[in-house]
Amino acid sequence: MLDPEVLTLLIEIQVLTASGALAPGPLSMATLGAGLRRGWKAGIYAALGHMLAEIPVFYLVALSVLTLNTIGFFRPILALLGGAYILYLGYLHIRMDEVEFRAREEVAHPILIGAIFSLFNPYFIIWWVLIGGIFITHGIEVLGFNMLPLVYAAHVWMDYAWLGFLALVASMGVKRFGGRLLRIVNVVLGLILVYLGATFIYDAVYILLLTG
Repeated sequence: MLDPEVLTLLIEIQVLTASGALAPGPLSMATLGAGLRRGWKAGIYAALGHMLAEIPVFYLVALSVLTLNTIGFFRPILALLGGAYILYLGYLHIRMDEVEFRAREEVAHPILIGAIFSLFNPYFIIWWVLIGGIFITHGIEVLGFNMLPLVYAAHVWMDYAWLGFLALVASMGVKRFGGRLLRIVNVVLGLILVYLGATFIYDAVYILLLTG
C-alpha cells in the first residue's frame, strides 16, 4: 500500500499535469495535423520530442537555476522566435491543397514538432516554474532529489497518452470522412496556428515596449 504522502504527491502531479497537458495550445494543434498524415504514432513521436525538450527544464527548475528573473528576460525572445515559427507552419497548412498535403509526408517530423513547439512556447517554461515547480518541490520533500525521475515519469505519461489520443482521433477522422475533412481540418489548424503565432509575437512586442 502506498504511503499517504506518496499517494498525495501522485494525485497532485496528475491534477497539475492536466492543467498543462490537456490545455489547447500550439503543440496540440500541430499534433492533430501530424496525426492526419502519420496516424497515432505521430502523437507518440511528438510526445518524445516534447519530453526531450522538457527534461532539461525539469531539472533546471529542480536545481533552482531557472528563476523568475531569467524567465522575464527570455520570455519575449522565446515568444518572438516561437511566434515566427508557428506563423510559418500555419501558412504552410493553409496554402497546401489536398494533393500537396498528401504528397508531403510532413511539414516537420513529429519529434521536431514536439521539441520546437515546447521550447519556443514561453508559457511552457512559465508553467514549469510556476506550476511544475510546485510538485517538483513536493517530490523532493517526500522522495528526495535522487527520486526525481519517478516524479517526472508520473508527469510525462499524460503527455504521451493525450498526444497519442489526439493523433489517433485525427487519423480516424480522415479515414472515415476522406479528403474533404483533411482539407477542412488542415485550414482550421493553419488559422489557429496563425492566431497563436501572432499572439506570441504581440505579447513579445508588448513586453519589450513595456520594459524598453
